[in-house]
Amino acid sequence: MLTTMPSGKSFYHRRPGRYAVQKKEFHGLIQRPKQLAIERQYTRRELANELGVSTACLNQWLTGQTTFSRPQSLERVKEFLAAH
Repeated sequence: MLTTMPSGKSFYHRRPGRYAVQKKEFHGLIQRPKQLAIERQYTRRELANELGVSTACLNQWLTGQTTFSRPQSLERVKEFLAAH
């Protein structure tokens, strides 16, 4: 039995703009807590606790390894920004 192989491009590569709006919104949203951390001298652990996420998750956000996040996490970031 011979199986056919898909083309060399994954589904994501065929639709590169699929999440472009969400990625842009997330990138803009995460910049403000980053600035607050610098201004108020928060450690990454303190900032992660304030946002209600793990330190590893926050590190991925800040280094750009994760381009968007769960809706619950985004709501926590928005609440944090509203409080500060």
